[in-house]
Amino acid sequence: MKKVILTTLKLGIPACLFAYLLWRVDPEDYRVFWNQPKRWERLLMAELTALLAVSLTFVRWRVLVRAFDIPFSYREAFRLGFLGYLLN
Repeated sequence: MKKVILTTLKLGIPACLFAYLLWRVDPEDYRVFWNQPKRWERLLMAELTALLAVSLTFVRWRVLVRAFDIPFSYREAFRLGFLGYLLN
């Protein structure tokens, strides 16, 4: 029961904060945001840049682990890195 309550609080509090922040935005601001033109190519470049930066971090960790002569493949580095990135 304690675990269920903690999980509910961990998910519920951020969801409530997010909903509150969205509720506080003026509806006119939403309309302006959705109707203005978007630069999708810049969004794509930003996403690719972020993916490259995160991937380089995983490669760096792999190099660090290999420096201690621990067998660690790139696949394991990316698998554990993305798992850690997800849970962060």
